[in-house]
Amino acid sequence: MLKNTPYCRLLCASASAYYVQLDGHFVTPKPTDKDYKEFINVGFYRPPMAFSKPSTKTGKKINAAILGQTDFGMVEHFVVHCLPLLGLLQH
Repeated sequence: MLKNTPYCRLLCASASAYYVQLDGHFVTPKPTDKDYKEFINVGFYRPPMAFSKPSTKTGKKINAAILGQTDFGMVEHFVVHCLPLLGLLQH
């Protein structure tokens, strides 16, 4: 099954990186969120650490990264100039 491959799990991690907020914390997706299955498929042992920095062009876009441990090693994913998903939902 594709979801058990490291490549697919890394792709799923990319969806999870959009849950990094402007203040740098990671919000774990809820079962009702559209990316919840992708987050679960990554297989993080615990919620990943998050890092973010507001974009210099606009205060709403961020450069973000997540770093977390799985059974196949450390997973990191970077997002450049993204809008946090929860920020979009709150407005």
